[in-house]
Amino acid sequence: MREISKPPDSLYMGIGFDETPEDNKRHYRRYYPDELENIKELMGEPPFIQYALKRGQTRGASKSWFSLGKSNEDESGETSTEQEVGKFKCLIDIESEREKIEYAEEKDSKLHDLRVKLNSLSLKKRGKPLELNLDKLDSAEGRAKFRLDMENLGIGHLHITKALSNMQTGETLKKLLLG
Repeated sequence: MREISKPPDSLYMGIGFDETPEDNKRHYRRYYPDELENIKELMGEPPFIQYALKRGQTRGASKSWFSLGKSNEDESGETSTEQEVGKFKCLIDIESEREKIEYAEEKDSKLHDLRVKLNSLSLKKRGKPLELNLDKLDSAEGRAKFRLDMENLGIGHLHITKALSNMQTGETLKKLLLG
């Protein structure tokens, strides 16, 4: 049996199989060659704060016989055995309950205004309302479709898709990480 409309193997990995064409069990998982937060189309700006994880000693370390004349010294001239061994990535939210509520209300108000204006423009230009579903902006495909809608309305140059995606990044991460 041969597949029809198979996506490229370089971008998608096939999962499952169909015993008969009507089964619809076979689906595809998108492959990304890098960490998801580094893919601009997916996450926008990386949302994480990064700290270097280090190992070793910066004060009081003795020079090693195996260093063969070269030694690591810190800015004060002390011998250092410190080396970076990884990265710690995190999200830190510090906010008061009142500010959180005010932010949510302001965000909802701006989104409502944007929905009203986009619908009005879409009705004038295309004769049908525009669907603005922020959950669909979580995927690259959803953002591409919305970006195309904005270009068809003649407002692609405003980068509304990017602004909405960046605004939703925190919400998306919370959904993915916290379930």
